[in-house]
This record gives sequence, structure tokens and C-alpha cells, in this order.
Amino acid sequence: MKLDPVKVESGYVNREELASILGFSSRHISNLMKQGIIPYIKIGKSSVRFSVPETRQSLEKYKIESVWN
Repeated sequence: MKLDPVKVESGYVNREELASILGFSSRHISNLMKQGIIPYIKIGKSSVRFSVPETRQSLEKYKIESVWN
């Protein structure tokens, strides 16, 4: 999947694009949404969009540093 770098960093992407950017499956993105871990904008009944910078910032809260250095 070819992604536009400007769209990725300044715009909004759909679930499949976000999954590709983060290296996750679309199903995992759906699970993160349901758990309230990542923010999204709902458009209509079934369309959602994600801000990549906001998503990355939200995931940083769950980052665990290795203690085995």
C-alpha cells in the first residue's frame, strides 16, 4: 500500500492505512479502539479516521522500557 507522507503526518487515515503504518493488523486497531486506547473520529455509521501523530502519542502512554539493559 502506497501512502502519501503528507496525508500520514498532517491528515487523517483509515483503519487499514493506520494498521499498515504501525505494523498492526486491522483487527488489532479495532481492538485498540474498543478499549479506548487510541483516539478516532467516527464519520457516518461505519467509517472512522485516525490522526497518526495523535495515535502515536496515545500509544506512548503504554510504552514499557526494558529493565534488562
